[in-house]
Amino acid sequence: MAVQHKEQKPGFEKKLTIFLTSNKKLLIIIAAVIVVAVVAVGITVSVLNSRLEKHTAEVELLQEKYVEIMNNPAEQAEDQEGQSDEDQRDALTKLSEEISDFINSTGNGYPQLRALYLQASVSYQLEDFGTAAVQFSEFAKKYKDSHLAPTALMNAGVSYESAGEMAAAVDHYRLIFDLYKDSSAEAPHALFSVGRLYERQGNISDAISTYRELSTEFPESEWAKLGVSRLIVLE
Repeated sequence: MAVQHKEQKPGFEKKLTIFLTSNKKLLIIIAAVIVVAVVAVGITVSVLNSRLEKHTAEVELLQEKYVEIMNNPAEQAEDQEGQSDEDQRDALTKLSEEISDFINSTGNGYPQLRALYLQASVSYQLEDFGTAAVQFSEFAKKYKDSHLAPTALMNAGVSYESAGEMAAAVDHYRLIFDLYKDSSAEAPHALFSVGRLYERQGNISDAISTYRELSTEFPESEWAKLGVSRLIVLE
């Protein structure tokens, strides 16, 4: 009786060889697509990096203009017969327009972060305190994880205070303590400012409570020492 031999199934390597041979054209096409995709990603990253560098350079130029305007030598005021304040205001107004154009032409990212903060600073220097307060406040909300967020909130509080909006100022000073008391050097100053405004408004009980909180939370701070001195007067 003849012996029947079982047909051996091809091994993995042979299967792979057959597959590669049968689908050679398809694999070449797939490889080409992958290469194109990789190149496209590389080009996109390169373009984005180029734009970032361009926008960073532009916002740095805007920052330099701001510093130059604000550092206008005092002796020039005498030479210009009192016109320097007006000239400075005109220069700041023009700079504010340039910053707005820049913000509208760039997306989210580090350059816009710097531009938004700079825009709020210019508004404050123009004594447009209400606008500055809103701009600083919006900056702090949008970039709450930025190291500039607590300072922006502080500036918002100062701006609201300058605009005569004491309740909004208190809210922003308090927000610094609530959100950043463990990470920001602004927190003791902000809490003292809350007590100061309560005292200014004749709300002595809340002022005392705030100064006590300040001395408890930041006992080594110079602001806490000032708070204690106010407690001695108020109690």
